[in-house]
Amino acid sequence: MKAAILSIFVAASAAFQGSNDATNEITADNICGELGAINLGPNELPGHVSLEDVRTCAQHPLGRNRTLDLSDEASVPPAYVNQSMAGNEITSHVRRLAQDSCYFGAPYGCSKGYCWKACGSTPGKWCWTAAGGGYGKWNQCASYEDCGTDDARFSCGAFCGKHCGCSC
Repeated sequence: MKAAILSIFVAASAAFQGSNDATNEITADNICGELGAINLGPNELPGHVSLEDVRTCAQHPLGRNRTLDLSDEASVPPAYVNQSMAGNEITSHVRRLAQDSCYFGAPYGCSKGYCWKACGSTPGKWCWTAAGGGYGKWNQCASYEDCGTDDARFSCGAFCGKHCGCSC
């Protein structure tokens, strides 16, 4: 009897393991989820970008949720911080800005660990920046000093449309 129960357990365990391997397949779609996977062929990229340098997920992890609150992981160059808006005034001012709002205060900055910059011909538009002409990894930062406006290193993110591209 024990041998029969043991053989049933072994067979059931093997069947479960086989189905478990199939459902745990690692794909870009599984990794990215709602961020959407970037699926490109080598002929779909500009000449200066290699397929190995393209990030896996299209959308930015923060979406359009950029904070400009200097007390909440935001950083802009000091020349662009309005000195008359000290302490709570600047906090309350930037909290009034909606996540998709245009922003005219600085040409670039750091928000919750990611770089952004002003872009486009319409004043106030901004985008999250990415390496490799916008196709690579999102530019990460500890402060505005890690960010910039140079298109070679800080391009607006590609493949993400309004959610992380140049808009407001």
